[in-house]
Amino acid sequence: MKSYDVAAQTAFHYLKKRPSLFPPEITEVLLKTCRLSSSILELGFERALTQSGIGPAGLIKRPFIEVCDTIAEHVTDNVAEELRECVKKSLCEAYIYFAGPKYVFELTSKTRFIRTLKRRGSKNFAALFLSLYLFNLICVEINSALPLETEFSAITSDRLHVFHLDAVSRDIVSAAVRDSEDKWEEKLGGEWAALVCGNIEAHLREVNRVGETASATLRNDSEV
Repeated sequence: MKSYDVAAQTAFHYLKKRPSLFPPEITEVLLKTCRLSSSILELGFERALTQSGIGPAGLIKRPFIEVCDTIAEHVTDNVAEELRECVKKSLCEAYIYFAGPKYVFELTSKTRFIRTLKRRGSKNFAALFLSLYLFNLICVEINSALPLETEFSAITSDRLHVFHLDAVSRDIVSAAVRDSEDKWEEKLGGEWAALVCGNIEAHLREVNRVGETASATLRNDSEV
């Protein structure tokens, strides 16, 4: 059985116990993230932050990593404590990826963030945040389920497929975003955010079903 299929089943196994991957406050974070990135494209970084009420005056003159942290703190203020660190981590990683990791201690104007955002657009930035959130949430669930004493033995089981979990997360989010294409608008309302989050959960169930089918086929073939 392919490691990718095992990773997909692993993701579903650890996430299915959660009542929802995207409670309303996570959908709200997605909505705020989309609106802020669209505003940055329209107004520039400093004016967009000011208009959104994010951070003190002159924040843009601080190292980019501080700007990321301030944005993440602002948009996750209503997120339950259980998920807040995961969401903040995912959002900061998305900003850093667009900016270029080697520029995190530079001023925002010296990073590649604006250039990358102009090239790839707000929707791709939102998709990156979602895929990172999904991946990080899977990792949180795996880590919390495995006792510390099994940490090393787990390398040969669940953790063997962590490399593929990133690809599974990206593929699921990409498919969900494509399915929500007709609801996308630069000036976003909540409809797109809610739809894409629902589509992610649906695609997660689908990739698990495909993986289970492949696993069953493999077992049947081995018994023949």
